[in-house]
Amino acid sequence: MSSSSMASGTSACRSTAYQVHLPLCVLTNNNIADDVQVDVVLDEPTSNSDHNVWTVQVVDVHNNKNTRLWTSPSISSKVPPAVSAKFKKKKGILEVTYTVSHENEKNDDDDDDDDSAAAPTAGAEFELHAEDKNKNQTQIPESRANMDMPHALFRDAPYVRIESAPPPYGRHAVATQDVKVGTEVFSSLPYAAVISDKYADKLCHACFAPLGSTPRLCAGGCAFAAYCSTECAANDAADHKHECTLLAALKAANQAAGSRGLRLFARVLNKRAREPAEAFAAVAALDEGASGSGDEAERARFLGMAGAVNKLVPPASRMDDVAELARLIAKVHNNLHGVSNMRGEQVAHALYPSASFFNHSCWPSCVVGFSGRALRVHCIDPNGVAAGGILSIAYTEVYASEPVRAQNLLEKKGFRCACDRCKSPRDADVSLTAWATGAPVDERREARMREDARNALIHYQRAGGDVDALETCRARTASLLSRLEATFDLHHELCHECRFLLMDLCRDLGRHKDVVRLTRNLASDHDVHLPKYHPTCALTSYREAESCTSLGDKGGSLKAYEGCLSVLKVCYGVDHADVVEVQKRVVDCSE
Repeated sequence: MSSSSMASGTSACRSTAYQVHLPLCVLTNNNIADDVQVDVVLDEPTSNSDHNVWTVQVVDVHNNKNTRLWTSPSISSKVPPAVSAKFKKKKGILEVTYTVSHENEKNDDDDDDDDSAAAPTAGAEFELHAEDKNKNQTQIPESRANMDMPHALFRDAPYVRIESAPPPYGRHAVATQDVKVGTEVFSSLPYAAVISDKYADKLCHACFAPLGSTPRLCAGGCAFAAYCSTECAANDAADHKHECTLLAALKAANQAAGSRGLRLFARVLNKRAREPAEAFAAVAALDEGASGSGDEAERARFLGMAGAVNKLVPPASRMDDVAELARLIAKVHNNLHGVSNMRGEQVAHALYPSASFFNHSCWPSCVVGFSGRALRVHCIDPNGVAAGGILSIAYTEVYASEPVRAQNLLEKKGFRCACDRCKSPRDADVSLTAWATGAPVDERREARMREDARNALIHYQRAGGDVDALETCRARTASLLSRLEATFDLHHELCHECRFLLMDLCRDLGRHKDVVRLTRNLASDHDVHLPKYHPTCALTSYREAESCTSLGDKGGSLKAYEGCLSVLKVCYGVDHADVVEVQKRVVDCSE
């Protein structure tokens, strides 16, 4: 969001402009009268000076037009004054700027003293009211709930507060106190979640635990949803109701395969229709990504999806405004989380609106993990995060070059990254794209090899459990890796990608010696290009330990499990089920 600011004062004053970069009020309701009354209160003091002159202005920043709607007269006050503005406006996004001038009564000898204003503290809020004179009552715009929503989401999170800053930061999570490595800073249940198609017959659709030998099947017409217990079936009944109707219709039309996206939207729309508007505020406040920033192709794509979704979901869940539904689909698409376990298996997809307040970083201070349905955020920075420091997570693969990360973020999340690593690359990042010593630089050859790597992954996914297909894919991938290692630096992103794929292929085929060799090569990669406590480091150690066990190498298993455990305790927490499992394996190997 663009911003505006004012500066005032003469040589006798010092001036500072304060802004809260929030969409303070989004006016889109045609029932709101032309005369809009806006009462503005900055809750917390921003200066200790007794000599402040305040000016406040309201600007409509919709579509980056920055139209000034109202400016207050100068107000003398120690604390930010409460002001009231009245103007004609039906649509727009309002932003308020407080400008304070400090009357300087000190001598020139005192110039070294810091008499500038302190910035507004985090959590400063505004009260905005839209008055409809025709109805003689006060209406609160839908986004009113969104203003308080961030603070409500994190009310019970002692390590997190939400601050606002100019782009690229926007609203983001910061530490309220010093955070040590391994600390769980936040946890949340999803607004909506669905099991992945691949695991629909293996895991409970409510808690994501294994179904067991006697699953409870949905009693409705979908014959799809399955639960590990009667309790889980009851807990999921309200969310599954309209999803069940949708699945039954798809099944009748022989279109039930690959329904994950539709199932998720059915749950989101069902919950939106049956719960109070306040419960939906966190979803409504999510960012649309590229479709909300003028990308017409993206906007058209989501409009097409919206039309299809509206035809398929039950009438009670439909949204009359297809454009509004398209924006909602874009928000869900750009903020969706894949729920993964320690083994790297993406078992479900879920929408956690609170997670959107953790800014992205290509070298994050925190990592997201999952315990059943719950999203958990742990600090993985070995140095911790100081009070006031940004709590960041990664929205894309960290082991990748800047161009690849940027492209992934733009395509999947709709924004261009401006994190510290992208602005000032690490020295080691050179090897992510470096050619082998003496190898001639050939961009066309690199492009072909990238295509070969993509095709290798596609062939693996298509192979399924077919041993002959897996063996063919393994042989081709091993040949590709040999060519990559002869062409590029050994830590090149393509070498790492191909090694990881080959590790999975060898594991599926029971080639345990090859798995051990590849995991140790991958560990060398990770020492250079991944944070120390990144979950991927735990995964490779776990794979090595499994294969060492199959080979009868008890010492190798113990060492690998201990390495896995040291990472998991930090990124998942000591009480996580996977940590408990690996701890048991460490004990078994020690006996």
